[in-house]
Amino acid sequence: MTRIEQAFKDLKGALSIRPIWHQWEKRMEAHIFVSFSAFCLHTALRNLARGQATGLIS
Repeated sequence: MTRIEQAFKDLKGALSIRPIWHQWEKRMEAHIFVSFSAFCLHTALRNLARGQATGLIS
């Protein structure tokens, strides 16, 4: 699986990103920011763990 496909799988799975309807644009921007920040943190921690615990993380 490519990195991009894995990223979408992570966003839809572990991080539970789904369509959210916000009335105000600022809330929508905040939701996107928080979701993307969570994805970046998830990816960074997975990469760090992969380097530290070889064989434990797929």
